[in-house]
Amino acid sequence: MAGIQFYLGIPLKTHDGCNLGTLCVLDTAPRTPSDTDVAQLGDLAAVVMDELELRLAARKAVGDYHDELVRRELREDHIKGLMRELAHRSKNLLSVVQAMTRQTMPDDATSQRYAMRLGNRIQALAHTHDLIAPRRSDAARGSTNSREAR
Repeated sequence: MAGIQFYLGIPLKTHDGCNLGTLCVLDTAPRTPSDTDVAQLGDLAAVVMDELELRLAARKAVGDYHDELVRRELREDHIKGLMRELAHRSKNLLSVVQAMTRQTMPDDATSQRYAMRLGNRIQALAHTHDLIAPRRSDAARGSTNSREAR
């Protein structure tokens, strides 16, 4: 059995000059390659390298896309946390206003009625805030629950 009698190889190089290997043609019969044979194998090697680099670029793009999705999710979680904190602080502020109203209320009946009505309005405002706040987080997620609830 005869061994390899013909070998023609073209280096597979990246665009930045790194050698990955060779694209080879082997035969058990002796041959002499023509300039056209060498040129065609060179063209084929260029196609192989373009394909490899295209796949590498696609893989990198998918990885970058995944990283961006993770960053967006973290930002969204951060914004939701800030919204919860803002809602909590807003309700605390309304409680302080309500307590100040009770503490500074004069003893006459008209002022007491006014203070009670003002306190009830502040409580209603806090309750309204509770009703609106969940819808804001649903809207941030793109949910249509607020429409479905109507």
